[in-house]
Amino acid sequence: MMPDNPSQQTATGVTSGARDSGHTERRSVARYPFVATAEVTESGSEIKLWARASELSLKGCRIDTGRPFLAGARIHLQLLRGNGAFKTQAKVIYSLEGIGMGIVFLTPTPDQQAVLEGWLLELVTSTTELPGSNLK
Repeated sequence: MMPDNPSQQTATGVTSGARDSGHTERRSVARYPFVATAEVTESGSEIKLWARASELSLKGCRIDTGRPFLAGARIHLQLLRGNGAFKTQAKVIYSLEGIGMGIVFLTPTPDQQAVLEGWLLELVTSTTELPGSNLK
């Protein structure tokens, strides 16, 4: 079902209602459980927060924080995991006070896209059971 107002449809396929607390989600790509440190800097104000990323997809992620930025905020995002880092410009697509925010990646560079795809490949292979893997 398409939203009544097409401007509510986001790049990630997440449809958000007029109020952030009543958002409805419809994803166009799979998300995977993921844990990374997130450094999130709001563009313009340069307000920075450190939080935890808890889900990851090709198009975005979820950031767990008690004090999320407002929906629509443009941010610079850096995800730190192991010895790797993923950096990109992004946008907050939903914000839930006391819970966190949904982020859509805007323009990752090709080298950063490769980092993201490498992480996702690790997540897919670690969460997918291979056929015959339970055979003795």
